[in-house]
Amino acid sequence: MGRMAQACPMRTCSPSGTHIQLDKLNNLFPHHVARAEELIGLGLCGSSVYRRCQPGGPWQRVLPGVLVLGNSPPTLVQRMQAALRYAEPDGVLTGRHALLLHGMRSAPLMPDSPVHVLVPKGRSLQGYPEVRVERTTRMPKPLMRKGFLVAPLERALLDTARHFRVAEQVRRLITEAIWDHGLPPELIKAELTAGSGRGSALPRRVLAEVANGIRTDVEALAATLIGTARLPMGQSRYKDMRVMHGAATLDSGHLVGQAMHFVLTEQQRLPPKGAMMVAGTKGEAPLVRTLQFENTATTNAAPKAAP
Repeated sequence: MGRMAQACPMRTCSPSGTHIQLDKLNNLFPHHVARAEELIGLGLCGSSVYRRCQPGGPWQRVLPGVLVLGNSPPTLVQRMQAALRYAEPDGVLTGRHALLLHGMRSAPLMPDSPVHVLVPKGRSLQGYPEVRVERTTRMPKPLMRKGFLVAPLERALLDTARHFRVAEQVRRLITEAIWDHGLPPELIKAELTAGSGRGSALPRRVLAEVANGIRTDVEALAATLIGTARLPMGQSRYKDMRVMHGAATLDSGHLVGQAMHFVLTEQQRLPPKGAMMVAGTKGEAPLVRTLQFENTATTNAAPKAAP
């Protein structure tokens, strides 16, 4: 009898006495993720389903009512599928996981970060360490990306950016979405206007900068410094912008309208704090300003003119 059990490890009996080949179930469920009620609906008894999810068993329960038909640690794809199955029938992925499915690279996933799902406001769905449930009155029209229902790029981007506190993190997101994925800035702006004001100030400011051609922390710092120093805008050329107490030097700064491009020599990052001399000309008259600054890549503090 023991030998027969070992020879047929993937068979079980339904309440009607019918043998079910459990190894065939994997083909029914994408990524081997199923709801317990579906398995019971196929003829398995509830006690058998949950017994197989006990420690050391062949299956595992990853969320209430959601199982992985295997006992290896769930993959990223299985975790996303489990979150969607848990949030059925109307949940969609958003945040970093949705950005990943959109092909974005500038918001890498944190280890074991919860999968972020949106559900309608009236649903009483509990969040868990594996899934972050956000209720909203503005459910987006979902898109299919790599087999998953996800929020549109502009919604997933802002659902991520609202939790960032550093301007350069937001800048990387918005720059990649606009320049690499062709997302119109107007769609991001419309989403900012329609959505919650919570956490929107930094994305709103950075979006305006990126739309004006400022794509990096160096360009953003230079633009802020020029504005603070009250140097002329337009077609002015600033030949020498130098960090006096740091290792980096900005050369060949050329301001055309609001589009600014600067080369950071020796590929060194700006120090967190320092003093910068900004020199330019207005007609024949030289203009020189010295400002104390804090790098906007690591802080959102604005520079101040030196006494």
